[in-house]
Amino acid sequence: MTQELIPKLHPHRIIVMDNATFHKRKDTQSAILNAGHTLEDLPPHSPDLNPIMGPGKGYQR
Repeated sequence: MTQELIPKLHPHRIIVMDNATFHKRKDTQSAILNAGHTLEDLPPHSPDLNPIMGPGKGYQR
């Protein structure tokens, strides 16, 4: 990421992170913040808040 992704980003971008384990790593977050970007986290999986999912369609088994 520090060699491929971050150098290719335009300055001062907002990076949206999902709940993937590697997104929560402190070194990942620090690298993004130290490069001058802003981090935003998505909320946990909540199909009841997404009207497209409809009742019962987004529940994980």
